[in-house]
Amino acid sequence: MKTTPSLRSRTALLSTVFACAGALLLGACAVEADDPEELTGEDAAALSCTNPSLNNTRSLFVTDPAALAKFPFKTVMDTIIATAGTGAQQSALQLYQQWWDLNNDTATAKTTGPHCNDIAQPFDCPRQEGVLATTNPFTGVGTNPDSYLPIGLVNRFDLAPTNGANCGEYRVVFGKVSGLTKPNDRNLIIFEAKLPNPSPSLGIAACKPVAKFWADLSTEANANIRATKLQKFYFTGLTGFQPVIHFSHYRGTAVDANSGQIRTNQFMNRVSGQNWGLREYKLTKTCAIPSTCTLVMNQSQVKINPLGSFFAQVAPGGALTPFQTDFVNNQVPRLLGKSVSAIGMVTPAEFNGFQSDAQAGDNDYGPQLPTTGAFNTAIQKKLTALKSNLTPRNVVDRATTQSCAGCHELSTGMPLGGGFTWPSSNGFTQISEARQLSPALAGADGFLANRKSVLIKFLCTPPAPSSVGASSVSPSAEISGALETLGGSVNE
Repeated sequence: MKTTPSLRSRTALLSTVFACAGALLLGACAVEADDPEELTGEDAAALSCTNPSLNNTRSLFVTDPAALAKFPFKTVMDTIIATAGTGAQQSALQLYQQWWDLNNDTATAKTTGPHCNDIAQPFDCPRQEGVLATTNPFTGVGTNPDSYLPIGLVNRFDLAPTNGANCGEYRVVFGKVSGLTKPNDRNLIIFEAKLPNPSPSLGIAACKPVAKFWADLSTEANANIRATKLQKFYFTGLTGFQPVIHFSHYRGTAVDANSGQIRTNQFMNRVSGQNWGLREYKLTKTCAIPSTCTLVMNQSQVKINPLGSFFAQVAPGGALTPFQTDFVNNQVPRLLGKSVSAIGMVTPAEFNGFQSDAQAGDNDYGPQLPTTGAFNTAIQKKLTALKSNLTPRNVVDRATTQSCAGCHELSTGMPLGGGFTWPSSNGFTQISEARQLSPALAGADGFLANRKSVLIKFLCTPPAPSSVGASSVSPSAEISGALETLGGSVNE
């Protein structure tokens, strides 16, 4: 005979479930109820869920040629333009060339629109990638050195906010063909779309079909069937969900806080010495009149990428700067994780720079921390209060790992305190043009292991009621990175 658990028992269970959701990043939360004997059979089955067997290259980071063949660069660009309704006025080539003209200043500009000298803060301008404003990547694909090949489809369900504001982030990675043979002519592009939650009042529970879709790919042996399913997910959408590839999913503005972005990993050192840099771009739709609209690519601040000078800055009178106050109060606790995937940081947008330099010192924060003074003292005081044995330098070195430049290169092999070091990239990238994943991604304790754990725990945990899942968070809080996710760092 089926018994019904008491209200106290079920409430305790759900409270623990959501405490677990916040702790998935740590990978150390076990769901337990106050009164196990009062659980129903369904509850017991959910709590003892056997971990499904997930295949990394089917369910987390797809590099299968059959699937990638469904994602030509031009198809992605054309789809973005079509979903914006600007196709009559704009071609994929026009948008692409305007995009890369952002790496030129007004003196060398090839198109109208914004250019790199519009950025006031320290910023490399112009960059060699500006030459792409006169190239056509859509001809001779595979042989044209300026064309692009898809090299990865990425499941970032772990980036879904715990309140279900969106259902995670889904990426398509492209590598410039020249990078296969020329180490000094490389350019990687990542389209990073946040997928809207179709029923936000239900919270994160409404995202279960998305999690299940990715998990089910592991059990599908036929590569062509998996490819077709991924094509539908990205271009058509699961039942009730928008397609991943849609222009509104790459805006990331205060108007559309739960949107994503487009990021690049740039190293085209054809002419003169130039550092390897990572940048972020977002789309806006502009209309002279309703029937004449175009998409414009804009340079954006790079998320979780504070300027290095903020760590070195000394305020008068021994006070902390606004950045330093936020770092001590809000970032230090997030940086105390006991594993690579447990470290986190969510820098407010006003502190972020417009480039992440993987070869220069600005994004290597540790050496810029004063060894004495108010900031160092405040960090140590916070660590003492949190009963941590880490040093202020450990914490600031951990902050470096969260920037694009740190994750991809600067932090490789860096001791972080607590007995572990930051894992290796492939040398500035986490996936190569030849589709080789880095040790940081694919290692036994790497990022994919954490993402797998998050997906399993979500699917094995009872869904929460709407009153728990539908917390309200302002758009400005989302833009600043204030939402906690199920268990991932944006820059992994």
